[in-house]
Amino acid sequence: MHLHRQGRKKSVQWLPLFLYAVSVLLPSCFSSDVPLPQFIGTLRLEKVQSGEEARQEIDRLHGKQIGYERGYIGFYRAENSSGQLWLSEHDCEREATEAVERMARGMTQGKQQNFWHFRQIVVQEQKVYFAVGMGKAHYFFSKGNRVIWLAVDPQVAEGAIRDAVRKL
Repeated sequence: MHLHRQGRKKSVQWLPLFLYAVSVLLPSCFSSDVPLPQFIGTLRLEKVQSGEEARQEIDRLHGKQIGYERGYIGFYRAENSSGQLWLSEHDCEREATEAVERMARGMTQGKQQNFWHFRQIVVQEQKVYFAVGMGKAHYFFSKGNRVIWLAVDPQVAEGAIRDAVRKL
């Protein structure tokens, strides 16, 4: 009987460590596959659209169906500012790069009447396209097989794009 109590005592000592490990590891095993950061600059992720809902919205914004594997739209908010992040995952890096270059050509050729001050910039060694329109600062770029478009209020734009480039 004495040995049984010692065994129980040792297992009880490991219980807090076991519970801590489960609380840390278990959520990551069941976390969503949404590749959007919880924060971009001072903006906090409040809502995510994915799956068919995101696909319909992304295609609507382009005015046509575009080819990509998965799409996500994140809605971000801070006290006095907001933003949205659109992310599409493509089959390969080349497809993502080509998609961004097509959007940039469309803006350069004046096909996008809602945007102005279009230019290419570099943010933390990442080529990013920038434009202003509809009350927001818009940034878009490709990274790996992903196309990212960030639209944010101008007062938080600089911090948001730096953070987005770093996190995505």
